[in-house]
Amino acid sequence: VTIMIRIAVVDDEMNILQYIFDKIDNIVHDLSYSATIKSFSDSKEFLEENSKEYFDIIFLDLEMPEPDGMQTAALIRSEHINAIIVVITNRDDLVYDAFQYDVSAFIRKKHFEDEIVDVIKRVYNKAQSKYTKYILKTENNEKVFYPNDIMYIESENHNVYLYDSNKSKIKVFYTLEKIMAIISDKYFIRCHSGYIVNFNYVFSVNKDNILLTNGTSLPLSRGRKKEVKQGFQKFMRELR
Repeated sequence: VTIMIRIAVVDDEMNILQYIFDKIDNIVHDLSYSATIKSFSDSKEFLEENSKEYFDIIFLDLEMPEPDGMQTAALIRSEHINAIIVVITNRDDLVYDAFQYDVSAFIRKKHFEDEIVDVIKRVYNKAQSKYTKYILKTENNEKVFYPNDIMYIESENHNVYLYDSNKSKIKVFYTLEKIMAIISDKYFIRCHSGYIVNFNYVFSVNKDNILLTNGTSLPLSRGRKKEVKQGFQKFMRELR
């Protein structure tokens, strides 16, 4: 199901705001994405509207009058854990400070033209994935999982465990084969006879292991290496 994704662009400089808005609007149109885009030159006005109906993706300038980009990111995150924040800045020194707000992408204004298309493809797919859901039988009851909730799935001593984005270990009543038939191969791949991994959490695919963004290492079997590498590259290019 394709959901209409809500995108906001927040920048206090009107000419830059218009430029970014037009660029995103054209790319979204060219890619035939389902999205609405709204621009805000005032972060207070944006925050007011965002508290009524959340935006899925927010392109945020860091250097603005109060509340500035950092304060705005903190307020977005406190209200809306799943919001996808893309920071646009000329200040490389601010990039690391913004990490604490779980920013999905950084675009430097001077490289905007080169980076914007790839970033839009990545964050749009991430936003759409929030609306895909799986209902799985767990130890306690049936539970709804979104693709981004699941970091990886492991088979251990004839039991299957799902590790969520908070690193919680949840027992589910399926074989790995059954789970692969339920969940989407757009996000997940079998990387080993005992493991399924979510591409959203892969940091790198190495010789005999996969490193996740939280530092966890999963085994990668030799026979699956080529398929995993190709799948990850395809995922990164966001080909449908």
